Amino acid sequence: MKDMRFSRGGPLTSWMTRTIGTHAYLNVRTYVKNEEAPSIYFITEWLPNRIATALGPLTFGLPYRFGRIDYRHDHEQGQLSGSVGSGCGSELLSYTASMPAQQSYAAPEADTLTEFLMERYVAYTSAGSSKKKFRVWHEPWEQVAVEAVVDDRGLLDFSGDWVRSAKLIGANYSPGLRDVRMSRPV
Repeated sequence: MKDMRFSRGGPLTSWMTRTIGTHAYLNVRTYVKNEEAPSIYFITEWLPNRIATALGPLTFGLPYRFGRIDYRHDHEQGQLSGSVGSGCGSELLSYTASMPAQQSYAAPEADTLTEFLMERYVAYTSAGSSKKKFRVWHEPWEQVAVEAVVDDRGLLDFSGDWVRSAKLIGANYSPGLRDVRMSRPV
């Protein structure tokens, strides 16, 4: 995430998000379809920013945890790798991935699993007894399928028993988007 800021106020309010507006993160979420819109529920998230870790649960109800993050995404050379470690121990998620020799980023094809996993959505969160939701809007992600290997997934044990039966079925890489908008949580 880079340069997160309020949609109103411009330079006058951008100073308020300066310390939390740019950082790496990893989120673990589940995807659902409901009558309102394609939706996600955040299970847990790791960030290397202690201030954001404290503010996320208070503002959006996001399940933030402090973590050590090292992403090495050299997409120009077709190599991706990274690791996310818990802030309190040796638990780790690490991966390596290779990209196709001829990278061609494109929006996912309509009505595919990739489109469902990368589209606009309503996000649901909960912190204690507080249940919240917010909308997220963005242009379709330009992405490419990659060959990925998860070398260590011990960190995911923090997110629930579901991990024991989870398996990797695919991976995609995107160089990112410039404009992602989020509504106020309700």
